[in-house]
Amino acid sequence: MLHLGCGQDSRFWRVDSGEVDWYDLDLTPVIELRRRFYPEPERYHLIASSVTDLDWMAMVTANGRPALVVAEGVLMYLSEAGGGAPAGGDPGAATRAGLESGLPVTAGAAWAAG
Repeated sequence: MLHLGCGQDSRFWRVDSGEVDWYDLDLTPVIELRRRFYPEPERYHLIASSVTDLDWMAMVTANGRPALVVAEGVLMYLSEAGGGAPAGGDPGAATRAGLESGLPVTAGAAWAAG
């Protein structure tokens, strides 16, 4: 599970199955705040990075399993004019880069936990 622009979302703590490796990615100040409130068990990983700096992808491993990427609060902020879009203004570049890297990405509709 890869959550881009995670903010202060607590989804891992609400829906953890006990089996999923979970990656929460956001800007450094957000991740620093998260570290003050959330412990980091072995399967939970906090990544301090801009989504547009694709170096973070080296920190994510799928171990041959499918991956779910959630970017519900970040994509609308990416724009070529704002200098925030990866790969020359293409907001889909991060997803394609994930596919090209060999990560088995599963695309799907938004889901909700009860």
